[in-house]
Amino acid sequence: MGNRFFPKESVFWVTILILILLVFSVAISGAIVFGYPAYLVLKGKIKEALSVFAYTLLYCLGFIIIFIIILTVLK
Repeated sequence: MGNRFFPKESVFWVTILILILLVFSVAISGAIVFGYPAYLVLKGKIKEALSVFAYTLLYCLGFIIIFIIILTVLK
């Protein structure tokens, strides 16, 4: 299917582009998930930082579970 959008000669560059987009996405996601808790730790509010981090992970886990349930129901 990718051959319709990208010619065979550009497979190397498309692979590089996809990896760069992955790294960029991970950097943004990491900044969102770890940024505020790290800021709180630097301010000395370790309990609040752990709480924010735990709630972030729980919400992500909840979204993943809901997504899996929807996928299995629609299958």
